[in-house]
Formats: sequence, structure tokens, C-alpha cells
Amino acid sequence: MTAAMNHPNVNELRIGILTNHLNNIDGVSKHIFNLVNGLKQLSPSIYCVVISEGGNFVETYKENGIETILMEDFSHDNRNPINFLKNILLANNFVNKYGLTILHSHNHYHANIARAVQYFCKVKTVQTNHGIIPRVGLIPHYAADKLIAVNQHIVDYFSNKKQFPSGKFDFIRCGIPKETSLVKKINSPIKFIAAGRMVKEKGFDIYIKAAATIKEQVTIPTEFLLAGTGDEFTELTKLNNVLHNPVTLLGDVKNLPELFQQTHVLINPSRSMSEGFPCTIVEAVFRDNFLITSLFNGIECDFDKNIDGYAFKVDDEQALIQCILSYLNNREEADQRAAKFSKKARSLFSQQLMAEKTLSLYSQMLE
Repeated sequence: MTAAMNHPNVNELRIGILTNHLNNIDGVSKHIFNLVNGLKQLSPSIYCVVISEGGNFVETYKENGIETILMEDFSHDNRNPINFLKNILLANNFVNKYGLTILHSHNHYHANIARAVQYFCKVKTVQTNHGIIPRVGLIPHYAADKLIAVNQHIVDYFSNKKQFPSGKFDFIRCGIPKETSLVKKINSPIKFIAAGRMVKEKGFDIYIKAAATIKEQVTIPTEFLLAGTGDEFTELTKLNNVLHNPVTLLGDVKNLPELFQQTHVLINPSRSMSEGFPCTIVEAVFRDNFLITSLFNGIECDFDKNIDGYAFKVDDEQALIQCILSYLNNREEADQRAAKFSKKARSLFSQQLMAEKTLSLYSQMLE
């Protein structure tokens, strides 16, 4: 019996997923993509529609049969009282037009839009929390019937808050498809990569600085790549130029998992104190990339720095350099760690498990 068959009300599941942008190098966009595909694999009768402002990942959604609705000024970036009210009315119209039974938001702005829609019609609401939301802004940060945490440190945060009873939230890790066609990597040059939205919290500036030092000190053929776009792209380009371009800036990459097939090491220099477990890490580790990461808040929930890879203190450029040197000098041992962590990650970050747990949550809410 399939997971979907265990839920008699599966045919009543008509899900509207609310998010900001849909971009190629964005963990939330990948999470939603894999969730919808996972739900469809469990039961084609589950109806899902993704509502967003748009982005460069939209075409991939459509190519994979994921229905998308693009709404101008729907993003949190374009928030103001008029847009907020307009988006409530539009979301309410979509609930009625498509017969949606659940609105599933992936940030607190859209969670509040979904909550407001509940004043007009009978719809359940879910909010996935991809990190701990900083205490800024005027609207409530957690505004749904059910909350999902993607990492254990977010669960711990909810558990310590008296306004969140245990039945209010579920722990569901992000899941991605298992790669079945791994290719043998070329051993030289050794390719390091960092990837993500180019914002200050991602720490890509210390990655560029560390790469410059390695290029000066080491004769082993190496290549440092940086994939992504964002607010800091211009500043990072300037820094890279000043340091004589130690890093190749790739800009937007349509198929990041395919690129990870060719790289050896993912460097995650995040300085964020709020994010969960980045999807980029999971995608790279699934493809046998060794992980060098900062000890940002949340990483040690599923990563053991003594077993799974190397780690350094947030913003510690010299410690990052030492991690890179350690990898270059101990490749055989490091690659063994990478293989073991890849196996561990495939168990933890299963697309099927994510879809099954989410389907179970949806079904319980409609009972």
C-alpha cells in the first residue's frame, strides 16, 4: 500500500504554495520544486499550484509539469500596505477559483496573507520555516495553523517558546532526489565551489579572500568557482578584481546539481545566525563533494565536524585557509569522509520521506 493510499482524503488535497521568487540558486525554490514533485510521485491526484512573483526557475517548474501563477508585487521585497491588501484579495480569489483546501507558505509575509484569507473562506494554513526569523518587522513571524521546521535547531527554538505547543509544529527536513548517474570526477585541477544568493550573510567575501591566499601559496592545480547572483554581486566582483581574480564568478547557473558532478569541494562560508540546513549543501554532498563549512547556527544538527567534513568559526578567514590546505594535503582521507557523509545525507534528506511526512500533515489537517 502506498503512502498516498493510507490517506483517504488525498483527493481533497488542493494545495496552494505561496513564496517570493523562484530562482535557480535558491534553497526555498529547490525545496518547493522537490516537494511538489515528491507529492506527485506519491499520488498524481494531489493538486498543487505555486504562486510567486516569478524568477529564472519558473520555466523549469513548467517543464516539469508544475503549475505556476505569477503575481506582480507578490514578493516580500515589494511589501507595503497596499500590496499586502491586494495580495490578500488575490490569494482569496485563487482559493475560490481553484478550490484550494490548504495554503502552504514558505515565509512569514505570505503566512500572514494566508492567515488573512482565512477570514473570508475555509482554508487550512501551513508555514514552512527555513530558518529562525530575525526579530524585526511589524507582522507576526509565525502565523499558520501548523508550522514546519526544516532543522532541529528550529524545532528547539519552537520548543522553548511557550506560545508554540508541541502539536503546533512538525519537523520535516528538506529532501532532494537521489542522484543515480554519478560520473567519475577529473582529479586535476581540484575544483572548489561556493554557491548561493549573493547577500552579506552568505560570507562569500571571505571565500574570495581565502582563495586568493591559496592561489599564492599552493602549487597544486586548483580552481575556485562561485555560483549565484544577488545584491552583493557587484561588490564581490570588485573584491575579486582587486585580488587578481582568484575566483571564477559564474553568475546564475541553471543546473547547479550538474555542476556539482564536476567539483570536489563545497565551501559554505555562511555567517548567518538564522538559516536552516541549506539545500545547496545537500545537493553537493549527494554528489560526493567534500564539505568545508562555517559553524553557522544550525549546521551541527546534521553535520559532525569531526567525522563528516571540516569546519571553521564564522568569519575566520585563516581557519578556512587551513581547512582548504588540510583537504589538499589529505585528499584520500577527506574523500573517504565525503563518501560516508554522502551516504548519511541520502538517508536524512530523502525526497520521498519529505513528501510522505508533508502528505501526512496535510491529511491530518483535513480530518
